[in-house]
Amino acid sequence: MVRLLERGDIPSNKVGTHRRVRAEDLATYHLHRDEGRSAALAAMIDQAEANGGYDVPATFGPRRRG
Repeated sequence: MVRLLERGDIPSNKVGTHRRVRAEDLATYHLHRDEGRSAALAAMIDQAEANGGYDVPATFGPRRRG
């Protein structure tokens, strides 16, 4: 959290040794972070679908000789 505040990702005021963060600024940060995650996930899904990733049967564990 301190790193986010020091980088300026979340606006804050320092009062003595304490940092003050407005709830609205924190909510805005969460919203932007979640939007970025959703966009990245959508891009991963699009890439997997384009490569046929969902058409290949899943295999788990070591292959058995049969």
